[in-house]
Amino acid sequence: MKTKAIVYPLIVIIALLGLLFYEHLKTETALPSEGWSRSINFDVTSSIISNPYVTRSEDFYYLYFPTEKGVIRLTLNEQLKVKQRLTLPIQVPSNTHLWAHEKHLIFVEQSELKLYDGKTTKTLAKNVTNFTVNKDTLLFWKENELYELDVNSLQSKQLFVFPAKIFDVIVDKKAASYLVVLQVNSSQYEFVMVESEQTVQPKITHLPSLTLIGSESLEEVRFARENENVYIVYGTYSSAQGIKAYRAYEIQLSLDNLSTVVNGNRIDFYDKQFGGKLPNPRYLEISVDKGEVSVLFTAVGPSSARSEEVNVYEAKKEENRWIASRRSMTHDVSLEPFWLMDETILWLGFSGKDYTLYAASADSHIIADSQKLNVSDWKYAFSNMIMSLFGSTMILLFMIAWLILPAAFYFVMYYVNDRFIEYHSQRAIFIMMILYIISQLIFFTKSLSMVRYAPAYFSFPGSLLLLPLFIAGLAWLIWRTVKDEEWGVIGNFAYFAVVNALFIMLSFGPYIL
Repeated sequence: MKTKAIVYPLIVIIALLGLLFYEHLKTETALPSEGWSRSINFDVTSSIISNPYVTRSEDFYYLYFPTEKGVIRLTLNEQLKVKQRLTLPIQVPSNTHLWAHEKHLIFVEQSELKLYDGKTTKTLAKNVTNFTVNKDTLLFWKENELYELDVNSLQSKQLFVFPAKIFDVIVDKKAASYLVVLQVNSSQYEFVMVESEQTVQPKITHLPSLTLIGSESLEEVRFARENENVYIVYGTYSSAQGIKAYRAYEIQLSLDNLSTVVNGNRIDFYDKQFGGKLPNPRYLEISVDKGEVSVLFTAVGPSSARSEEVNVYEAKKEENRWIASRRSMTHDVSLEPFWLMDETILWLGFSGKDYTLYAASADSHIIADSQKLNVSDWKYAFSNMIMSLFGSTMILLFMIAWLILPAAFYFVMYYVNDRFIEYHSQRAIFIMMILYIISQLIFFTKSLSMVRYAPAYFSFPGSLLLLPLFIAGLAWLIWRTVKDEEWGVIGNFAYFAVVNALFIMLSFGPYIL
Protein backbone atom coordinates (compact mmCIF):
# COMPACT_ATOMS: atom_id res chain seq x y z
CA MET A 1 0.00 0.00 0.00
CA LYS A 2 1.23 3.49 -0.85
CA THR A 3 2.61 5.51 2.06
CA LYS A 4 0.35 8.44 1.25
CA ALA A 5 -2.68 6.12 1.54
CA ILE A 6 -1.89 6.00 5.26
CA VAL A 7 -0.46 9.50 5.75
CA TYR A 8 -3.37 11.50 4.24
CA PRO A 9 -6.10 9.94 6.43
CA LEU A 10 -3.75 10.08 9.41
CA ILE A 11 -3.43 13.86 9.06
CA VAL A 12 -7.22 14.24 9.17
CA ILE A 13 -7.49 11.81 12.11
CA ILE A 14 -4.91 13.79 14.11
CA ALA A 15 -6.79 17.01 13.37
CA LEU A 16 -10.10 15.48 14.52
CA LEU A 17 -8.50 14.11 17.71
CA GLY A 18 -7.04 17.54 18.42
CA LEU A 19 -10.48 19.11 17.94
CA LEU A 20 -12.06 16.54 20.25
CA PHE A 21 -9.43 17.13 22.94
CA TYR A 22 -9.96 20.89 22.62
CA GLU A 23 -13.71 20.44 23.21
CA HIS A 24 -13.08 18.42 26.37
CA LEU A 25 -10.53 20.97 27.55
CA LYS A 26 -13.14 23.70 27.00
CA THR A 27 -15.59 21.75 29.13
CA GLU A 28 -13.04 21.42 31.94
CA THR A 29 -12.22 25.15 31.92
CA ALA A 30 -15.80 26.39 31.52
CA LEU A 31 -17.27 28.55 34.28
CA PRO A 32 -20.03 26.90 36.37
CA SER A 33 -22.37 29.77 35.47
CA GLU A 34 -22.00 33.28 34.16
CA GLY A 35 -20.24 35.63 36.56
CA TRP A 36 -18.76 32.94 38.83
CA SER A 37 -15.26 31.51 38.98
CA ARG A 38 -14.17 27.96 38.54
CA SER A 39 -13.66 25.96 41.71
CA ILE A 40 -10.59 27.00 43.72
CA ASN A 41 -8.70 24.22 45.46
CA PHE A 42 -6.90 25.33 48.64
CA ASP A 43 -4.85 22.13 48.61
CA VAL A 44 -5.95 21.04 52.07
CA THR A 45 -7.43 17.58 52.54
CA SER A 46 -8.64 15.50 55.44
CA SER A 47 -9.73 11.90 55.86
CA ILE A 48 -12.39 13.07 58.35
CA ILE A 49 -15.39 15.25 57.58
CA SER A 50 -15.14 18.57 59.38
CA ASN A 51 -16.79 21.96 59.75
CA PRO A 52 -14.38 24.71 58.65
CA TYR A 53 -14.45 27.95 60.61
CA VAL A 54 -13.65 31.39 59.20
CA THR A 55 -12.81 34.67 60.93
CA ARG A 56 -11.91 37.96 59.30
CA SER A 57 -9.59 40.85 60.08
CA GLU A 58 -9.33 44.07 58.13
CA ASP A 59 -7.21 42.58 55.33
CA PHE A 60 -7.32 38.80 55.68
CA TYR A 61 -9.53 35.79 56.21
CA TYR A 62 -8.39 33.10 58.68
CA LEU A 63 -9.72 29.71 57.72
CA TYR A 64 -9.48 26.79 60.16
CA PHE A 65 -9.77 23.31 58.67
CA PRO A 66 -9.63 20.25 60.98
CA THR A 67 -7.74 17.22 59.67
CA GLU A 68 -6.62 13.91 61.14
CA LYS A 69 -3.14 15.43 61.69
CA GLY A 70 -4.21 18.70 63.29
CA VAL A 71 -6.12 21.87 62.53
CA ILE A 72 -4.78 23.74 59.50
CA ARG A 73 -5.05 27.52 59.61
CA LEU A 74 -4.93 29.30 56.26
CA THR A 75 -4.48 33.05 55.97
CA LEU A 76 -6.23 34.26 52.80
CA ASN A 77 -6.27 37.67 51.15
CA GLU A 78 -9.26 39.20 49.35
CA GLN A 79 -8.35 37.27 46.15
CA LEU A 80 -8.43 33.99 48.14
CA LYS A 81 -4.67 33.54 47.78
CA VAL A 82 -3.05 31.58 50.62
CA LYS A 83 -0.55 33.88 52.34
CA GLN A 84 0.29 31.66 55.28
CA ARG A 85 -0.30 28.06 56.26
CA LEU A 86 -0.04 26.90 59.87
CA THR A 87 -0.91 23.57 61.52
CA LEU A 88 -2.14 23.57 65.12
CA PRO A 89 -1.10 20.28 66.77
CA ILE A 90 -4.54 19.36 68.07
CA GLN A 91 -6.96 16.78 66.72
CA VAL A 92 -10.65 17.58 67.02
CA PRO A 93 -13.42 15.00 66.54
CA SER A 94 -15.03 14.43 63.17
CA ASN A 95 -17.91 16.73 62.27
CA THR A 96 -17.69 18.86 65.43
CA HIS A 97 -18.50 22.55 65.33
CA LEU A 98 -15.49 24.79 65.80
CA TRP A 99 -14.66 28.25 67.12
CA ALA A 100 -11.19 29.71 66.65
CA HIS A 101 -9.14 32.81 67.27
CA GLU A 102 -5.42 32.90 66.51
CA LYS A 103 -4.19 29.64 68.11
CA HIS A 104 -7.19 29.17 70.39
CA LEU A 105 -9.89 26.61 69.55
CA ILE A 106 -13.18 25.57 71.12
CA PHE A 107 -14.87 22.31 70.16
CA VAL A 108 -17.00 19.48 71.55
CA GLU A 109 -15.40 16.15 72.37
CA GLN A 110 -17.19 13.31 74.13
CA SER A 111 -20.00 15.67 75.25
CA GLU A 112 -17.51 18.13 76.75
CA LEU A 113 -17.00 21.70 75.56
CA LYS A 114 -13.22 22.09 75.40
CA LEU A 115 -10.75 24.93 74.92
CA TYR A 116 -7.34 24.51 73.30
CA ASP A 117 -5.10 27.49 74.11
CA GLY A 118 -2.24 26.61 71.79
CA LYS A 119 -0.56 24.31 74.33
CA THR A 120 -3.07 22.55 76.57
CA THR A 121 -6.73 21.56 76.53
CA LYS A 122 -9.23 22.18 79.32
CA THR A 123 -12.94 21.49 79.78
CA LEU A 124 -15.33 24.45 79.86
CA ALA A 125 -18.62 22.56 80.28
CA LYS A 126 -19.86 18.98 80.49
CA ASN A 127 -22.83 17.09 79.07
CA VAL A 128 -22.89 19.44 76.07
CA THR A 129 -24.94 18.40 73.05
CA ASN A 130 -23.57 20.96 70.60
CA PHE A 131 -22.83 24.65 70.12
CA THR A 132 -22.89 27.44 67.56
CA VAL A 133 -21.18 30.81 67.25
CA ASN A 134 -22.98 34.11 67.73
CA LYS A 135 -20.46 36.94 67.19
CA ASP A 136 -18.34 37.13 70.36
CA THR A 137 -20.28 34.47 72.22
CA LEU A 138 -20.93 30.78 71.92
CA LEU A 139 -24.38 29.31 72.32
CA PHE A 140 -24.21 25.77 73.64
CA TRP A 141 -26.94 23.49 74.87
CA LYS A 142 -27.54 20.50 77.09
CA GLU A 143 -30.69 18.67 76.12
CA ASN A 144 -33.29 21.44 76.75
CA GLU A 145 -30.99 24.03 78.40
CA LEU A 146 -29.40 26.85 76.40
CA TYR A 147 -26.25 28.58 77.63
CA GLU A 148 -24.09 31.47 76.50
CA LEU A 149 -20.30 31.51 76.77
CA ASP A 150 -18.27 34.71 76.50
CA VAL A 151 -15.18 33.75 74.50
CA ASN A 152 -13.10 36.53 76.07
CA SER A 153 -13.79 35.88 79.73
CA LEU A 154 -14.75 32.20 79.25
CA GLN A 155 -17.66 32.82 81.63
CA SER A 156 -20.93 31.09 80.84
CA LYS A 157 -24.51 31.61 81.94
CA GLN A 158 -27.78 29.85 81.43
CA LEU A 159 -30.17 31.67 79.10
CA PHE A 160 -33.25 29.48 78.86
CA VAL A 161 -34.72 26.17 79.93
CA PHE A 162 -37.14 25.00 77.26
CA PRO A 163 -39.96 22.48 77.67
CA ALA A 164 -38.56 20.23 74.93
CA LYS A 165 -35.21 18.98 73.68
CA ILE A 166 -33.18 21.42 71.59
CA PHE A 167 -32.79 20.06 68.04
CA ASP A 168 -30.58 22.89 66.78
CA VAL A 169 -29.73 26.56 67.17
CA ILE A 170 -29.28 28.59 63.99
CA VAL A 171 -27.71 32.06 63.99
CA ASP A 172 -28.46 34.66 61.34
CA LYS A 173 -25.11 36.40 60.92
CA LYS A 174 -26.67 39.43 59.24
CA ALA A 175 -29.25 40.04 61.98
CA ALA A 176 -28.98 40.06 65.74
CA SER A 177 -31.27 37.06 66.03
CA TYR A 178 -31.08 33.32 66.26
CA LEU A 179 -33.58 30.49 66.00
CA VAL A 180 -33.95 27.69 68.54
CA VAL A 181 -35.57 24.55 67.13
CA LEU A 182 -37.25 22.36 69.74
CA GLN A 183 -38.14 18.73 69.10
CA VAL A 184 -41.41 17.92 70.85
CA ASN A 185 -41.59 14.43 69.32
CA SER A 186 -40.47 12.68 66.15
CA SER A 187 -42.82 14.72 63.95
CA GLN A 188 -43.55 17.95 65.85
CA TYR A 189 -41.12 20.86 66.20
CA GLU A 190 -41.36 24.32 67.71
CA PHE A 191 -39.48 27.44 66.61
CA VAL A 192 -38.36 30.06 69.12
CA MET A 193 -36.69 33.21 67.79
CA VAL A 194 -34.34 35.05 70.13
CA GLU A 195 -33.32 38.68 69.57
CA SER A 196 -29.86 38.73 71.08
CA GLU A 197 -29.24 42.49 70.86
CA GLN A 198 -31.16 42.85 74.10
CA THR A 199 -28.42 43.34 76.71
CA VAL A 200 -30.40 42.57 79.86
CA GLN A 201 -32.60 39.68 78.81
CA PRO A 202 -32.90 38.45 75.22
CA LYS A 203 -36.37 38.86 73.75
CA ILE A 204 -38.01 35.65 72.60
CA THR A 205 -40.79 35.18 70.07
CA HIS A 206 -42.62 31.88 69.67
CA LEU A 207 -43.09 31.21 65.98
CA PRO A 208 -45.68 28.78 64.59
CA SER A 209 -44.91 25.11 65.23
CA LEU A 210 -44.19 22.60 62.49
CA THR A 211 -45.63 19.10 62.11
CA LEU A 212 -44.08 16.72 59.62
CA ILE A 213 -46.31 14.48 57.55
CA GLY A 214 -45.95 10.76 56.92
CA SER A 215 -42.57 9.12 57.32
CA GLU A 216 -40.48 12.27 56.85
CA SER A 217 -37.81 13.11 59.42
CA LEU A 218 -36.25 16.52 59.95
CA GLU A 219 -32.59 16.70 58.92
CA GLU A 220 -31.71 20.41 58.93
CA VAL A 221 -33.14 23.89 59.48
CA ARG A 222 -31.79 27.25 58.29
CA PHE A 223 -33.03 30.70 59.25
CA ALA A 224 -32.73 34.34 58.14
CA ARG A 225 -34.47 37.53 59.20
CA GLU A 226 -34.91 40.90 57.53
CA ASN A 227 -36.87 43.57 59.40
CA GLU A 228 -40.17 41.98 60.39
CA ASN A 229 -39.93 39.10 57.96
CA VAL A 230 -38.62 35.68 58.96
CA TYR A 231 -37.46 33.13 56.40
CA ILE A 232 -36.95 29.45 57.22
CA VAL A 233 -35.87 26.62 54.96
CA TYR A 234 -35.66 23.07 56.21
CA GLY A 235 -34.72 19.71 54.79
CA THR A 236 -36.29 16.33 55.46
CA TYR A 237 -35.56 12.76 54.51
CA SER A 238 -37.55 9.55 54.27
CA SER A 239 -36.61 5.96 53.49
CA ALA A 240 -38.35 3.45 51.26
CA GLN A 241 -36.86 0.04 50.47
CA GLY A 242 -33.48 1.18 51.71
CA ILE A 243 -33.38 4.30 49.47
CA LYS A 244 -33.39 7.75 51.09
CA ALA A 245 -35.28 10.64 49.52
CA TYR A 246 -34.48 14.24 50.52
CA ARG A 247 -36.81 17.23 50.24
CA ALA A 248 -36.58 20.95 50.90
CA TYR A 249 -39.32 23.24 52.22
CA GLU A 250 -39.72 26.96 52.81
CA ILE A 251 -41.59 29.01 55.40
CA GLN A 252 -42.04 32.79 55.26
CA LEU A 253 -43.50 34.57 58.26
CA SER A 254 -44.33 38.13 59.21
CA LEU A 255 -43.80 39.00 62.86
CA ASP A 256 -46.78 41.36 62.61
CA ASN A 257 -49.16 38.47 61.89
CA LEU A 258 -48.19 35.13 63.37
CA SER A 259 -50.37 32.03 63.38
CA THR A 260 -49.98 29.05 65.69
CA VAL A 261 -49.30 26.32 63.12
CA VAL A 262 -47.48 26.51 59.81
CA ASN A 263 -47.09 24.15 56.88
CA GLY A 264 -43.92 24.34 54.84
CA ASN A 265 -44.15 24.77 51.08
CA ARG A 266 -42.23 22.16 49.09
CA ILE A 267 -39.31 23.61 47.12
CA ASP A 268 -38.56 22.20 43.69
CA PHE A 269 -35.25 23.46 42.31
CA TYR A 270 -34.77 23.73 38.54
CA ASP A 271 -31.41 23.83 36.77
CA LYS A 272 -31.03 27.16 34.97
CA GLN A 273 -28.48 25.95 32.42
CA PHE A 274 -29.72 22.51 31.46
CA GLY A 275 -33.34 22.59 32.64
CA GLY A 276 -34.98 19.81 34.60
CA LYS A 277 -35.64 19.33 38.29
CA LEU A 278 -32.74 18.79 40.71
CA PRO A 279 -33.62 15.85 42.99
CA ASN A 280 -32.69 15.24 46.63
CA PRO A 281 -31.41 18.69 47.71
CA ARG A 282 -29.27 18.68 50.88
CA TYR A 283 -27.00 20.91 52.98
CA LEU A 284 -29.25 23.96 52.77
CA GLU A 285 -28.14 27.50 53.56
CA ILE A 286 -30.26 30.66 53.31
CA SER A 287 -29.53 34.35 52.87
CA VAL A 288 -31.84 37.32 52.30
CA ASP A 289 -31.02 40.76 50.91
CA LYS A 290 -33.73 43.39 50.36
CA GLY A 291 -36.42 40.75 50.24
CA GLU A 292 -34.58 38.52 47.75
CA VAL A 293 -33.98 35.08 49.21
CA SER A 294 -31.05 32.91 48.10
CA VAL A 295 -30.67 29.24 48.99
CA LEU A 296 -27.45 27.26 48.77
CA PHE A 297 -27.70 23.49 48.46
CA THR A 298 -26.15 20.43 46.86
CA ALA A 299 -27.84 18.03 44.47
CA VAL A 300 -27.06 15.62 41.66
CA GLY A 301 -27.19 17.54 38.40
CA PRO A 302 -25.48 17.99 35.03
CA SER A 303 -21.91 19.23 35.10
CA SER A 304 -21.79 19.13 31.31
CA ALA A 305 -24.10 18.00 28.55
CA ARG A 306 -23.17 14.35 29.10
CA SER A 307 -22.11 13.96 32.74
CA GLU A 308 -23.55 14.48 36.21
CA GLU A 309 -21.96 15.30 39.55
CA VAL A 310 -23.12 16.25 43.04
CA ASN A 311 -22.89 20.01 42.55
CA VAL A 312 -23.25 23.14 44.68
CA TYR A 313 -26.13 25.36 43.53
CA GLU A 314 -27.46 28.78 44.46
CA ALA A 315 -31.18 29.23 43.85
CA LYS A 316 -33.39 32.31 43.67
CA LYS A 317 -37.07 32.71 42.91
CA GLU A 318 -37.99 33.70 39.38
CA GLU A 319 -41.71 33.92 38.64
CA ASN A 320 -42.52 31.69 41.64
CA ARG A 321 -40.04 28.99 40.55
CA TRP A 322 -36.77 28.29 42.29
CA ILE A 323 -34.13 28.58 39.55
CA ALA A 324 -30.73 27.19 40.52
CA SER A 325 -27.35 28.16 39.08
CA ARG A 326 -24.36 25.90 39.51
CA ARG A 327 -21.46 27.20 41.62
CA SER A 328 -19.10 24.18 41.71
CA MET A 329 -16.99 22.64 38.95
CA THR A 330 -15.33 19.74 40.77
CA HIS A 331 -15.53 16.01 40.10
CA ASP A 332 -15.90 15.35 43.85
CA VAL A 333 -19.14 14.93 45.77
CA SER A 334 -19.95 18.43 47.05
CA LEU A 335 -20.96 18.81 50.72
CA GLU A 336 -21.64 21.51 53.32
CA PRO A 337 -21.62 24.73 51.23
CA PHE A 338 -21.66 28.08 53.04
CA TRP A 339 -21.15 31.75 52.24
CA LEU A 340 -17.82 33.27 53.15
CA MET A 341 -19.30 36.57 52.02
CA ASP A 342 -22.04 37.56 49.57
CA GLU A 343 -19.89 36.83 46.51
CA THR A 344 -17.82 33.90 47.79
CA ILE A 345 -18.87 30.34 48.63
CA LEU A 346 -16.89 27.57 50.33
CA TRP A 347 -17.68 23.85 50.46
CA LEU A 348 -16.18 20.41 50.98
CA GLY A 349 -15.57 17.95 48.16
CA PHE A 350 -15.47 14.21 48.91
CA SER A 351 -13.39 12.11 46.51
CA GLY A 352 -14.49 8.81 48.02
CA LYS A 353 -11.42 8.85 50.25
CA ASP A 354 -10.61 12.40 51.37
CA TYR A 355 -12.39 15.70 51.96
CA THR A 356 -11.00 18.76 50.16
CA LEU A 357 -11.82 22.42 50.73
CA TYR A 358 -13.01 24.40 47.68
CA ALA A 359 -14.27 27.91 46.97
CA ALA A 360 -15.91 29.87 44.17
CA SER A 361 -16.29 33.63 43.81
CA ALA A 362 -18.01 36.27 41.72
CA ASP A 363 -14.99 38.59 42.01
CA SER A 364 -13.77 39.46 38.50
CA HIS A 365 -10.07 39.11 39.43
CA ILE A 366 -10.67 35.67 40.96
CA ILE A 367 -12.69 34.60 37.91
CA ALA A 368 -9.85 35.56 35.55
CA ASP A 369 -7.25 33.83 37.72
CA SER A 370 -9.33 30.65 38.00
CA GLN A 371 -9.42 30.20 34.21
CA LYS A 372 -5.72 29.47 33.98
CA LEU A 373 -5.05 25.90 32.89
CA ASN A 374 -3.65 23.44 35.40
CA VAL A 375 -2.45 19.84 35.36
CA SER A 376 -5.85 18.54 36.48
CA ASP A 377 -7.55 20.18 33.49
CA TRP A 378 -5.26 18.40 31.03
CA LYS A 379 -5.65 15.09 32.86
CA TYR A 380 -9.46 15.13 32.98
CA ALA A 381 -9.75 16.40 29.40
CA PHE A 382 -7.56 13.56 28.14
CA SER A 383 -9.33 10.85 30.16
CA ASN A 384 -12.77 12.13 29.08
CA MET A 385 -11.62 12.18 25.46
CA ILE A 386 -10.55 8.53 25.70
CA MET A 387 -13.88 7.58 27.25
CA SER A 388 -15.80 9.35 24.48
CA LEU A 389 -13.72 7.51 21.87
CA PHE A 390 -14.82 4.20 23.36
CA GLY A 391 -18.43 5.32 22.86
CA SER A 392 -17.73 6.35 19.29
CA THR A 393 -16.93 2.73 18.34
CA MET A 394 -20.71 2.33 17.96
CA ILE A 395 -20.12 3.79 14.48
CA LEU A 396 -18.57 0.46 13.53
CA LEU A 397 -21.91 -1.22 14.27
CA PHE A 398 -23.75 1.35 12.19
CA MET A 399 -21.25 0.78 9.39
CA ILE A 400 -22.59 -2.76 8.99
CA ALA A 401 -25.99 -1.30 8.06
CA TRP A 402 -24.37 1.17 5.65
CA LEU A 403 -22.64 -1.72 3.84
CA ILE A 404 -25.82 -3.68 3.12
CA LEU A 405 -26.80 -1.85 -0.09
CA PRO A 406 -23.34 -1.70 -1.70
CA ALA A 407 -22.66 -5.32 -0.74
CA ALA A 408 -26.01 -6.42 -2.21
CA PHE A 409 -25.26 -4.53 -5.43
CA TYR A 410 -21.82 -6.12 -5.75
CA PHE A 411 -23.01 -9.70 -5.22
CA VAL A 412 -26.02 -9.30 -7.54
CA MET A 413 -23.84 -7.89 -10.32
CA TYR A 414 -21.17 -10.52 -9.68
CA TYR A 415 -23.60 -13.39 -10.19
CA VAL A 416 -25.86 -11.76 -12.81
CA ASN A 417 -23.39 -9.77 -14.90
CA ASP A 418 -19.82 -10.34 -13.77
CA ARG A 419 -18.51 -8.74 -16.96
CA PHE A 420 -19.79 -5.38 -15.64
CA ILE A 421 -17.58 -5.72 -12.57
CA GLU A 422 -14.64 -6.79 -14.71
CA TYR A 423 -14.84 -4.20 -17.49
CA HIS A 424 -16.44 -1.28 -15.64
CA SER A 425 -14.69 -1.45 -12.29
CA GLN A 426 -14.53 2.34 -11.78
CA ARG A 427 -18.25 2.67 -12.41
CA ALA A 428 -18.95 -0.23 -10.03
CA ILE A 429 -16.84 1.39 -7.29
CA PHE A 430 -18.64 4.71 -7.81
CA ILE A 431 -22.10 3.09 -7.59
CA MET A 432 -21.12 1.25 -4.40
CA MET A 433 -19.88 4.53 -2.88
CA ILE A 434 -23.16 6.26 -3.78
CA LEU A 435 -25.21 3.46 -2.22
CA TYR A 436 -23.01 3.59 0.91
CA ILE A 437 -23.47 7.37 1.23
CA ILE A 438 -27.24 7.11 0.67
CA SER A 439 -27.48 4.52 3.46
CA GLN A 440 -25.44 6.79 5.70
CA LEU A 441 -27.59 9.87 4.98
CA ILE A 442 -30.79 7.93 5.66
CA PHE A 443 -29.34 6.89 9.01
CA PHE A 444 -28.32 10.45 9.97
CA THR A 445 -31.54 12.15 8.87
CA LYS A 446 -33.61 9.59 10.80
CA SER A 447 -31.52 10.06 13.98
CA LEU A 448 -31.88 13.79 14.62
CA SER A 449 -31.37 13.43 18.39
CA MET A 450 -28.22 11.39 17.94
CA VAL A 451 -25.77 14.29 18.22
CA ARG A 452 -27.61 16.54 20.68
CA TYR A 453 -24.46 16.87 22.77
CA ALA A 454 -22.27 17.96 19.85
CA PRO A 455 -20.71 21.44 19.63
CA ALA A 456 -22.39 24.06 17.43
CA TYR A 457 -20.25 23.34 14.36
CA PHE A 458 -21.55 19.73 14.38
CA SER A 459 -25.17 20.47 15.28
CA PHE A 460 -26.28 23.49 13.23
CA PRO A 461 -29.51 23.19 11.13
CA GLY A 462 -28.85 20.81 8.28
CA SER A 463 -25.59 19.54 9.78
CA LEU A 464 -26.76 15.91 9.68
CA LEU A 465 -27.02 16.21 5.91
CA LEU A 466 -24.22 18.60 4.98
CA LEU A 467 -21.44 17.29 7.22
CA PRO A 468 -21.77 13.60 6.22
CA LEU A 469 -21.67 14.76 2.59
CA PHE A 470 -18.56 16.83 3.28
CA ILE A 471 -16.87 13.93 5.09
CA ALA A 472 -17.80 11.56 2.24
CA GLY A 473 -16.36 14.08 -0.22
CA LEU A 474 -13.13 14.31 1.79
CA ALA A 475 -12.82 10.50 1.95
CA TRP A 476 -13.51 10.31 -1.80
CA LEU A 477 -10.85 12.97 -2.51
CA ILE A 478 -8.26 11.04 -0.50
CA TRP A 479 -9.26 7.78 -2.25
CA ARG A 480 -9.04 9.51 -5.63
CA THR A 481 -5.50 10.64 -4.80
CA VAL A 482 -4.20 7.29 -3.57
CA LYS A 483 -6.34 4.70 -5.46
CA ASP A 484 -4.62 1.70 -6.98
CA GLU A 485 -6.12 -0.57 -9.66
CA GLU A 486 -4.34 -3.53 -8.10
CA TRP A 487 -6.65 -3.25 -5.09
CA GLY A 488 -9.60 -4.27 -7.23
CA VAL A 489 -13.23 -3.23 -6.77
CA ILE A 490 -13.55 -4.57 -3.23
CA GLY A 491 -10.21 -3.15 -2.09
CA ASN A 492 -10.86 0.34 -3.48
CA PHE A 493 -14.37 0.52 -2.03
CA ALA A 494 -13.20 -0.88 1.32
CA TYR A 495 -10.51 1.82 1.54
CA PHE A 496 -13.09 4.57 0.97
CA ALA A 497 -15.59 3.04 3.42
CA VAL A 498 -13.03 2.53 6.20
CA VAL A 499 -11.59 6.06 5.84
CA ASN A 500 -15.11 7.53 5.80
CA ALA A 501 -16.15 5.52 8.88
CA LEU A 502 -13.02 6.62 10.78
CA PHE A 503 -13.77 10.27 10.02
CA ILE A 504 -17.40 9.86 11.08
CA MET A 505 -16.32 7.99 14.22
CA LEU A 506 -13.95 10.82 15.29
CA SER A 507 -16.30 13.68 14.39
CA PHE A 508 -19.89 12.66 15.18
CA GLY A 509 -19.01 9.46 17.07
CA PRO A 510 -18.04 10.96 20.46
CA TYR A 511 -21.39 12.80 20.65
CA ILE A 512 -23.68 9.89 19.78
CA LEU A 513 -26.57 9.07 22.15
